[in-house]
Amino acid sequence: EDLFAGAMEPVTGIGSTPAQGEWVLRNDARDDRMLVFSERFSIKAGEKIWFLHPMRVVSSGEFTLPGVSVEAMYFPQLNARSAPCVIRVDRD
Repeated sequence: EDLFAGAMEPVTGIGSTPAQGEWVLRNDARDDRMLVFSERFSIKAGEKIWFLHPMRVVSSGEFTLPGVSVEAMYFPQLNARSAPCVIRVDRD
């Protein structure tokens, strides 16, 4: 689950297909978040996985970008979350 900052919304339609690895089974763009589903998911310690999805900036200002979270659907005790960060969007 990738929550969006207040300044952003997902781009949907033609040409907006997310860049995803073979591990992605399905993704679902919502108004305030992107949900990504995988049947199997395993990485080695320290390895990084990227999931890119197009976003549209809709307002300027300073926003908190919530952390991304992941959990096993049938074993929710297995989970992780990244730290939130602050982003600044300027008009120029």
